Amino acid sequence: MNPNELRYLEENIPFRRVPLIDGISRKINTKSVIGYCHCSKHKGYLNVTLLKSHDCIKKGCVYLEKFEDYPFWVNYMNSQKAKERRKQAKKQSIKSKAEHKESVGREMNALLESAQGIADKLGYPIRVVKVTPRADTKENYEYIVNYVSDIPYDDWRLYYDLALTLGKCFGGKYILKHIKRLDGGYATIFDWENR
Repeated sequence: MNPNELRYLEENIPFRRVPLIDGISRKINTKSVIGYCHCSKHKGYLNVTLLKSHDCIKKGCVYLEKFEDYPFWVNYMNSQKAKERRKQAKKQSIKSKAEHKESVGREMNALLESAQGIADKLGYPIRVVKVTPRADTKENYEYIVNYVSDIPYDDWRLYYDLALTLGKCFGGKYILKHIKRLDGGYATIFDWENR
């Protein structure tokens, strides 16, 4: 920045007469002068209103000399940095959520395989189709074990030992849920295989 420009701020000169890019020479507040345009079509000083009306920042005007020590540019740079920080924080949040979702997915798949293995060892004629964390609780220790059997009604009581064994092996509470067909009836293994 031109040392003469900085002098106006340092000497606390409140007002000054400057030729603006709109062709009019006016007496304006020193702090409202934010730059100088060197374009031959409209050489002159700029205030915020002229800067915005000419869209200098968005255009990336090469003729604009920014008076970077002036309050406008200090505030502008701070707001740009804050905007970038928010953008990075949002990206990180999205990435963290995706990683968490992937981790939970792996954990649920491992629980599904374990649940099916336990059901097979107990001799239960069911197929575990999905294990999910219970959504309506704040605790992360409750899971819904979705399954199908050959019986077309809610037969979870027959397989209650599966929930107890999962709890003993992995901790937490397990709720057995016989899944339903689209028509509302309970799905069988046959329905599941032919869905």
